[in-house]
Amino acid sequence: MVKKRCQVVLLVIILIIILLLVMSCKCQESAMCDEKLLENNLVRRIFKVFNDDIGDVKLNNLLSVFGISSERKKIMEEIQNAVTDPNIGKLESYKTYNTDEFYNLLYSLGALKIEEMIDSHLKNLQVQGEARNAIKDIIESDLRQELQNRFDDHVNDYPLYLKWSFNDLTSGGVYNRFMNGGYFIGFAKIRDDSIDILGGDDVYVGLSDSQQDVIDEMRDMVIDPKGVSLMHVTYDTKGFYDLLNKMRAAKVKRMIKAYLENKKARKELELEAREAILEVNREDLKQRLESDLNKLNDDYSLYFKGLFDTSSFDNVYFGVMDDNYATRFTKIKNNVGYIVEFDKLYKRLSDVQRKILDDEIRVIVTDADIGKDKDYKNYDDFTFELLLGELGATKVEKMVQVYFRKQVTQDEVRDVMDNISGDDEKQHLRNIFVRYKNDYKLHLKELFSESTADEVYNRFINDDYTIEYYAD
Repeated sequence: MVKKRCQVVLLVIILIIILLLVMSCKCQESAMCDEKLLENNLVRRIFKVFNDDIGDVKLNNLLSVFGISSERKKIMEEIQNAVTDPNIGKLESYKTYNTDEFYNLLYSLGALKIEEMIDSHLKNLQVQGEARNAIKDIIESDLRQELQNRFDDHVNDYPLYLKWSFNDLTSGGVYNRFMNGGYFIGFAKIRDDSIDILGGDDVYVGLSDSQQDVIDEMRDMVIDPKGVSLMHVTYDTKGFYDLLNKMRAAKVKRMIKAYLENKKARKELELEAREAILEVNREDLKQRLESDLNKLNDDYSLYFKGLFDTSSFDNVYFGVMDDNYATRFTKIKNNVGYIVEFDKLYKRLSDVQRKILDDEIRVIVTDADIGKDKDYKNYDDFTFELLLGELGATKVEKMVQVYFRKQVTQDEVRDVMDNISGDDEKQHLRNIFVRYKNDYKLHLKELFSESTADEVYNRFINDDYTIEYYAD
């Protein structure tokens, strides 16, 4: 491409030199001066071609520096053709770019945003192709022609949309218009309308055998009487199919696709979790994790039924499309990693550190009676070890160190009290000390009730709870 442009540039230079030589021999008489005027106009036109060609070379080099592939450069060339055409958007007074202005805009946008804009353009083309293919399948000629006319109009309006997108004073404004204009939505509507026509009034009948199998699987979960008492909206077989017909064929088919993708993701992540569990050495924890996995599988049908706990077909549709149940298997896999990490860090601890961790901190935060009227988080040994495993060895050792310092401070206070001679004063301080000890357990339970492991750690490390709060 660069070689070809260099050849063009060389040819233009030669033509200009020839014209200048010719002009230097003319203009002896007025008629010859008129001829010179014509030649000057020709030179200006040639210079314009020359400058535009140089600009194209610069633009090509810029896109190469940005790492834009040859195929994607063609897309930018299509966009350039639209925004530099003065006839497009003339009535709307949209800005027309010259080559240098277009170059400067792309330079200002940078490689990442240009790539994103190309991706957005490709999305328009993708949905446009889907709409075109859907129209072809319509048998009834009048309906097909109606949709084809809508399609052609939307295609023909695209250059004007591009010109509108670039009709902004800043590169950021151009980027936002281009990325958020949503031109593909028009093609998506034509595509969906075409699919709905093909599907007819009975969506289920218009589905393929494999698609019907998926719908059957979904229907069985939705109409299952299990969990009915938990639902606000329930469906029988007729109600389920009525819902599909309201949703229409295009959305039902996308819902089927999303369901299959989610099902595949669940199976893959479940397998990863089961393989990870094999790394756990303690049999009781291994059984606990496997039990959690089995429960996840068993609970899915009720979860899916809950997605249909609404009379709005749009809410059902978006619920299935946004189904993220598979991530729960990822959580179990992560838990395996935390348990393995806890076992490693526990071996690193000294006997004193283990005693503090097990006989002090663990005993308090796993005691269900402490803070039961405060709605604090309840831990068992498993969830306690998960938390510490997520924090890692360095943070756990730091927490043990902080707790130990508090214990040393308490011992120092106790020694001071023992050396006090007055019985009444000594008893008074002992009462304060006992109250502090008991309330600290509740306070510790509160610290461990934070939402995330890091929040627990930060509150624990920065905690300034001291016996001084109890001084009269």
